Amino acid sequence: MSLFARLQALLSAHPSAPAAAGQTPATPAAPPAATSAPAEAEGASEQQPVCTRYLPAGQVVVREGDPGHSMFVVLEGRVAVLRGGDHGGNTEVGRLGAGEFFGELALLTGTQRTATIVTVEDAVLLELTQAGVRELGKDYGVKG
Repeated sequence: MSLFARLQALLSAHPSAPAAAGQTPATPAAPPAATSAPAEAEGASEQQPVCTRYLPAGQVVVREGDPGHSMFVVLEGRVAVLRGGDHGGNTEVGRLGAGEFFGELALLTGTQRTATIVTVEDAVLLELTQAGVRELGKDYGVKG
């Protein structure tokens, strides 16, 4: 089965339904305190270019400034996007939910992570590595 077919199967198993038009989301609570090392170290690899990650609330997914070699799609749950300030500490700059993604900049450019991502509630994430992107490209005849 091609990587594209595997991605389609994983995504179709977790459909993301945006909020109905006109609905206002509840005021978000503060993100939970990060409780452990980034989950990225335990995720997808060259041998497994795509994987599904099940993370509890409060789990750091990636840290701002760390090298990044994968991107993530939120299949279930929500994550907070945190950016470091000039005076230390993190400020929440956004939240992402089902169907949204993060980490693409570091994946495509090889630069450091531009934000810290922490799960706000239990979450299921799809992780895609650089090897996965190359494999996906081969499915469509992209060379390189």
